[in-house]
Amino acid sequence: MSFVPWDKSLIFPFPSSLLLFNIMAVDKKTRFRHEIIDKLLQRQSKHNTKKNILNRVNKEFERQGKEEMTVSMRTIQNDLDALREEAFKRGIQLVSMKIPGSKEHYFYYEGGGSTVQQVYLTEEDKATITAAFELMKLVDGAFSYEQIEKLESRMRNLSMSPKFSQETQPPEAVLNFEAAESREEDGRNYIPVLVEAIKEKSPLCITFKGYFKAEATLHEVSPYLLKQYNRRWFLLCYSEQKQKPWTLPLDRIQAIEAGMHAFVPYPISGEKPFEFFEDIIGVTNDFEQSTQQVSLLIRRDRLPYLLSKVLHGSQSPPEETDDPKWARVRLSLKPNPEFFSQVLQYGEAIRIESPPQVKEQMAKIVKKMTGYYL
Repeated sequence: MSFVPWDKSLIFPFPSSLLLFNIMAVDKKTRFRHEIIDKLLQRQSKHNTKKNILNRVNKEFERQGKEEMTVSMRTIQNDLDALREEAFKRGIQLVSMKIPGSKEHYFYYEGGGSTVQQVYLTEEDKATITAAFELMKLVDGAFSYEQIEKLESRMRNLSMSPKFSQETQPPEAVLNFEAAESREEDGRNYIPVLVEAIKEKSPLCITFKGYFKAEATLHEVSPYLLKQYNRRWFLLCYSEQKQKPWTLPLDRIQAIEAGMHAFVPYPISGEKPFEFFEDIIGVTNDFEQSTQQVSLLIRRDRLPYLLSKVLHGSQSPPEETDDPKWARVRLSLKPNPEFFSQVLQYGEAIRIESPPQVKEQMAKIVKKMTGYYL
């Protein structure tokens, strides 16, 4: 008898690993039985008769306090049929051998050590993978959108065991991220190229047109990190033209080419690229500005919300003040434009207490805004 070889087309690459999706969708009870039987079949033993397999399965259920889940001989026969079918798909023969001088047969995988349990997914597992695909589409990080679509399509089209699967419709979307309608509009189409350049430490030449510039300029950069903030993607890189680290918005990129200049390692001694964002809110980091201790007064009735959505990682626990209507929190950061925007979005519920120069800067912003309405 010839056997169908395992379909290697079902293997496809993920970062630094290979995942095999040869899916038999089962309930947890069936899965538990199959795991027990599969382990027994890996050894060629005359003890692997249907009767002994039945006893072994039921004892395992009893050992785990699941006596109500004990099964019949017919169920074991169905399990063996299902495992034989799955083994056949993988090019493995499930042998049924008659015991000399007996009517009984014993069962084992030919060759010994074989198993059909490499990846054994439940419907819950499938749902988790589907959700992961949805996230990957939205983030567009390590894969292009087309690659993700291809992987998802291949997973949906894998052969399923008719004993355990049902026809299912593609799930409706359950995740909704704020993002531009077009991947080109917000620069997400450049993410796969940039991810590869970051991994390989490859220099790039980027044609960039600033928001308020009439003409585009060419920048020779060394890319370090991708950052998303306020519905936009930014590239943290070193710019040869600016001679310092720079956060470049992807939606202003017009073209990317391989650079001929040398890649510059992250230039801030003793720091990793992600630390560029630790002392700020958002992406604007002025290296000439020092970190400051900022004190904010929060209206008590808004405090629970603010505690659930901190302004910055340095935010302290709330402190009592002389006025019972207000609480105090402290931040250690560089007050950049994103900081003032974050404070302003809470309106009259937050006010800056100190330091004086930061308080004065906010007063100027509010005064100018007030003039628009008076």
